[in-house]
Amino acid sequence: MDDSATVSASDGKVKAELGDDPQRTGSYRVSFALHNLTQEAQGYTLSADFFTQDQFTQDGIAYLHTQTTPLAAQVRYLVDGEPFVPTAKPVCDLDGDGDTDADDAQRILDYTAGLLSQIDPQADVDGDGRITTYDAYCVLDALETRQIQIPAGGSVHITAEIVLPEAVKSSLDRQYENGAYLDGYLYVEPVATAEGETAPVHSIPVLGFYGNWSDPSMYDRITYTSYLYGDTTAPYLGYAQTNNLIIKHRSDSNAYYQVGNPYLLETP
Repeated sequence: MDDSATVSASDGKVKAELGDDPQRTGSYRVSFALHNLTQEAQGYTLSADFFTQDQFTQDGIAYLHTQTTPLAAQVRYLVDGEPFVPTAKPVCDLDGDGDTDADDAQRILDYTAGLLSQIDPQADVDGDGRITTYDAYCVLDALETRQIQIPAGGSVHITAEIVLPEAVKSSLDRQYENGAYLDGYLYVEPVATAEGETAPVHSIPVLGFYGNWSDPSMYDRITYTSYLYGDTTAPYLGYAQTNNLIIKHRSDSNAYYQVGNPYLLETP
């Protein structure tokens, strides 16, 4: 990985830490070197998969889920300065240019955002009878670059440009007031030999945050003291646990709560 990929690049780990994005540009760059350590020329293709934390609603309040949901991020590549535009094997040519690429996924996003009044029925990529952002994700998830040939002992320098389309950013702004995680992987897949032999796929984990990391509060919305004085504001998680600073004197059996970040205390 290039030094710019992560502040801890010197540890030699293959990962990309994008940090936060206070201006919510939705545009990120990651660079790395790909080395062919074999004794024969090797071909590779590049692809990517991105997602963010899902949400669930309880009692009218939205919470972050432990599960993830697909994120329709577009990825472009530069290989030794030459653009490698990913295309897909599935046919979903919505813009009529003869191939299926990120531009076709963008048309699906434009349609779901109301910027297009109609769209070709083939935009229903997952075949569920509806055209949603997940169909755009399916197109982007199937994209891969043409083959990159690296001679024995050779290497190339690759830059991945990750872009969140406007429709995706608008959706994140609406659903995640304090910002959203950008999780995913960049995949480097060796091309199978003429005999059908394949090598392991290399993956680069990517982590970023769309928004300002300082916007979300590290504290819950209710304190133990406010609860004692009748505040019934729902805590974020609704669990019956507390997280407080408690002072207890050696000669006194009582515990005195000074400050806290408790969850809801339910009475039987």
